[in-house]
Amino acid sequence: MNTTHKLNLLVAAAVAVALTTSLPAAMAQTTAAGTIGKQVGKIAAPSAVALQKRVLPKRTFTPIAVTSATMDGWTAVTDTATLGGASLMTMDGKSVIVTTGSDGALYAADFNASAPGLISDWSYQPGGLASEPHCAAVRMHDDTAPGYTLLCLGLTASGEARLVELTHAPSGFNYARQVNLGGNSGPAAPSFLGAVMDIPPTPYSSSSKRDYHVGVIVGTTVWQYFVLGTENSVWKPQIGAFKATPACLSMTCATPTLAQDAIRAMTFNYEADKDTSLKEDAVSPKAPTALSGETAIVSLGTNKPVAIVARGKDTQLYQIGYDPKTKTFLGSWKLQGGAIPPHTVPSCVAVGMTPVCVIQGADGRLYAKKLASAGAL
Repeated sequence: MNTTHKLNLLVAAAVAVALTTSLPAAMAQTTAAGTIGKQVGKIAAPSAVALQKRVLPKRTFTPIAVTSATMDGWTAVTDTATLGGASLMTMDGKSVIVTTGSDGALYAADFNASAPGLISDWSYQPGGLASEPHCAAVRMHDDTAPGYTLLCLGLTASGEARLVELTHAPSGFNYARQVNLGGNSGPAAPSFLGAVMDIPPTPYSSSSKRDYHVGVIVGTTVWQYFVLGTENSVWKPQIGAFKATPACLSMTCATPTLAQDAIRAMTFNYEADKDTSLKEDAVSPKAPTALSGETAIVSLGTNKPVAIVARGKDTQLYQIGYDPKTKTFLGSWKLQGGAIPPHTVPSCVAVGMTPVCVIQGADGRLYAKKLASAGAL
């Protein structure tokens, strides 16, 4: 990676299903760079094909067993079950939502974060995915053009990572391109990959060159994957002790402690041509229940605290505040309810200082809720 791109790409959101077992034997000897992923090579320049409109396909879903969880304050935003959760993003004051339908396609729509409600106007892009998407919103290749780009990552049925790039402009959603990032499709294949991206407004030197960071949890190893638009790429190991893939926003990350009884806040250190690292800064007060690993972090404004939400093993969502400047947690944990199936990740945006989150509910549908504002934590 060219050193002029130092800090041009920072990890922003990395959430994934955690493999809490030990490193599989089939992967125990694959710690050298490049042993998991395929080399990708040059990425084709983006296109601009308008997405079709389509309703979400119906999905048969077996509701999860719920004992004490509450859905108070949660509003359904889909009328059928989706393939996992969804990704919320905000750019230029406008929010969008992206989810995976039962047909493996991506479905994108504008999202009213101020007053969430049932969404019926979806744009459809075949993606061939077998997982929920993890997406980030970034500027267009030409930052003078209106709109922005959505980078969405998921797994195919064969276990390979696939990046689907969409654009959002005043005219609607468009398909830009699709990149297969490889991955191990053998018996030791990772069960999920999470997209981790935050690109500042400064455009890259050409529309065909993009840098991506992708994280995957494999046992206790987080792998970072670097895709350069004009160069070959390989998987690189980022060794650490994790129970789940950290959720990151810029340089601030959050992940459960190894005991899964609290959240540890970490700083993501990135420097061109060097390995990445995560430095622990603080540990939250103990959570009211054990945490299962699915975590999200959302900015509440420039130089403001962030909100961290985490799924408990009781299926409910819990919220706490954190100040990256002072590296201290704020207040106590707040129970937000929700009956969230395992291995689905919450996603949030902010309206002012108030987080708005989307989860998959016990019946497989997507639900949204305004959580506690920063001042109430």
